[in-house]
Amino acid sequence: MGLFDKKFCDICGEKISFLGNHKLEDGNMCGTCNKKMSPFFNGRRKTTVEEMKQHLAEREQNSAKLASFVVGSQFGDSQKIYIDAAGQNFMVTYSAPGNFAKENPDILPITAITSCNTDIKENREEEYTKDANGNRVSYNPPRYRYFYDFKITITLNWRWFNEITVKLNSSKVEGMNSAHYHNYEMVLAQARAALLGQPAAPVTAFNGGNYGGNYANNQGGFVQQFVDTVAAGAAGGAVVNGAYGNDTAYKTQNAPYGAPNQPINAQNALYGAPNQPINAQNAPQTEAAQAATWICPGCGTSNTARFCGNCGQQKPVTVKFCGNCGWKAEGDNIAPFCPQCGTRL
Repeated sequence: MGLFDKKFCDICGEKISFLGNHKLEDGNMCGTCNKKMSPFFNGRRKTTVEEMKQHLAEREQNSAKLASFVVGSQFGDSQKIYIDAAGQNFMVTYSAPGNFAKENPDILPITAITSCNTDIKENREEEYTKDANGNRVSYNPPRYRYFYDFKITITLNWRWFNEITVKLNSSKVEGMNSAHYHNYEMVLAQARAALLGQPAAPVTAFNGGNYGGNYANNQGGFVQQFVDTVAAGAAGGAVVNGAYGNDTAYKTQNAPYGAPNQPINAQNALYGAPNQPINAQNAPQTEAAQAATWICPGCGTSNTARFCGNCGQQKPVTVKFCGNCGWKAEGDNIAPFCPQCGTRL
């Protein structure tokens, strides 16, 4: 058989168009049949004709089951994880529930999941300024903006593929202490718990809207709603019951699900001490007052000036270290970026 001889699909028998051949281990497949494969199947060249026929037959059976898949919970913005808790199945797809038939996402049993690994990846972009001629130039030292991606990798005991990685956020998430960041941190933990059949981590519902309830009912818009309800809660100063727990608020950055009955303290970046009501409006003034007041180590007098009004001792010097290169800054007016390596202080 010559190089340019016409080939026929070993799956459907149709003629394969020029440059439209998709090689199998022992045969050929046309583009039409190739599009019917699972999007997570990446071992085509090592798959025999008979195995591919079995795979595509299962894909047809999968298509017939889509109508019976009941979305009970949803995680992610663009690429989404849908879970049918009653049927003990899940799927990963870019499609909305009404468009499943077009993509034919794989309906997979939750029992096939062997592990779920979560990862928050830090990325950085350099910030630039302009010189006297209006040209874009780097700062000296360089400055960077940091943003984060929230990913979950699902490993499976499944014949056709054994790993799916999903990025839950579709937009850039900046600021480790932002509501945006902690929302995705929470969704990441919720998705993992749901896939592994573990008890759901508590979701806080803020005054101004039941975030927890809407999250559980898959109303969408989780990120913006979280931001909006934080602002509403700060204005109202109250924490109400959510769908996943009662009066439960974030506790610390590394343990986002704190003990019950701990209301949010916006003054401390949403992670306050127990029984601290929200006081976002007065937080800046309070922090400024705390920063301006210092206690004299010599006589114990409270002061706001540079020298103690009682004994004349000078205010202790603030020392700050760069966590990246170890550069040490001293004094009250510390730059936001390290002058040695550009790391945000």
